[in-house]
Amino acid sequence: MPERITEALIRHITTDGARRMIADSEVRGFYLRVGTAGDTKYLFRYRLDGQQYTYTIGGPEALTAAQARAEARKLAGMVARGENPAKLKRMRREAATFKELAQDYLEIAQGKRSFRDDVSKIERVLLPAFGKRKVAEINTGDVRGLLARLRRDGLKNSTVNRYRALVSAMFTLAVEHEWIEKNPVARVETFQENNKRDRWLTPEQLATLIVALDAEPANAANCIQMMYFTGQRRGDVMSMRWQDVDIVNRRWRIPRPKSGVSHTIPLNDGAVAILERQRSFRHVGNDHVFPGQKQGSPIRTVQQAWDRAKQRIGLVDFHLHDLRHTFASHAIAKQVDLYTLSKLLGHSDARMTQRYSHLADDALSRASSAAISSVWPTQKEE
Repeated sequence: MPERITEALIRHITTDGARRMIADSEVRGFYLRVGTAGDTKYLFRYRLDGQQYTYTIGGPEALTAAQARAEARKLAGMVARGENPAKLKRMRREAATFKELAQDYLEIAQGKRSFRDDVSKIERVLLPAFGKRKVAEINTGDVRGLLARLRRDGLKNSTVNRYRALVSAMFTLAVEHEWIEKNPVARVETFQENNKRDRWLTPEQLATLIVALDAEPANAANCIQMMYFTGQRRGDVMSMRWQDVDIVNRRWRIPRPKSGVSHTIPLNDGAVAILERQRSFRHVGNDHVFPGQKQGSPIRTVQQAWDRAKQRIGLVDFHLHDLRHTFASHAIAKQVDLYTLSKLLGHSDARMTQRYSHLADDALSRASSAAISSVWPTQKEE
């Protein structure tokens, strides 16, 4: 006998090990299916052109009974107009592209702390790799291949793992949409992480690198140099906006750095000089300091310019993120204390800056020796 499907009804469902259907008393064709283990799904059943169809609306974990009933009413309206919801859903599933999945994912991910980083990963890497492909055609091997390429490009295992997590979250949404049955990322292994990397350039090496960058496109070369002059992360620099820059007062407000908390840093002479050069790239419709080719987008990549510049000077085993370490090591060499350095780097946890503590100790030792050098020579005359 039909009864009104409600949250209370679902909470008090008991099971005897048999599957059963509960018909809703308000909307014809709206059902609650109870599985053998007590699991439940909202369904809409209808007949069209002499054939019976069952359309899965979703589960109580994602929809309230009222929301599911409203969806059932909408489906009933489609059937009344001669449309076939199940057939349209199947066609949508078969035709859905990764680009459409990305759009759906970003709509529901806007509240995430990593939203801007997700947008960057999707636009710069995932869409070029999978954008035009159908979601149902992308398999585990495709995902493994993409992650392997990212590792060959020099990304750390931790960064590659974040790409894996993002792709997995997107395909989880595709499963919820019923575009696919299983998440192809589920069987893709994560990589062992070892994030600690102490690699930086001497001032002389850095000067040589800057000269090598002069042969590269100015937009990319300036972006790379800004990573050193500010000591900020690649993603923050590449997405830098004019609206967040105050050249007069020499300040840059970074809206959402890795820590999830906005912070403001001073702009030194090198950073200001880069901004002055970038004025020539500024145009209406794109507020990014380092604009991309697509209207309103940031620069997509600087990797090729970076690789060519390194090759010119024979620099190996040095990544873009190491420019941040170089900035930190140079600051320590000038007796900048760890607390101040943590503020410049935007570290939310002071322990993250402790990796440079041995450099600070060396700088203090040199400063101590310099303080007494006039009365205690380091070498005695023979």
